[in-house]
Amino acid sequence: SSYTNYFTKLEAKIKKYNIKPKNIYNIDKKGFIIGVLSKARRIFIKQALLSS
Repeated sequence: SSYTNYFTKLEAKIKKYNIKPKNIYNIDKKGFIIGVLSKARRIFIKQALLSS
C-alpha cells in the first residue's frame, strides 16, 4: 500500500542520515496526505540529489 511504501522509505532515510527524533516534525494540522507529495515541488542541493 502507499502507507507501507512511504513508511518503509522514511525509515530507510532516517537510518541512512541518522536523523534524531528531536529533528522530526509534523507537516501541518491536516496531517500528511500520501500521494500528494509526488505532485509537490521540492528544493534540493544539486550534489545531494545526484548522490542519492
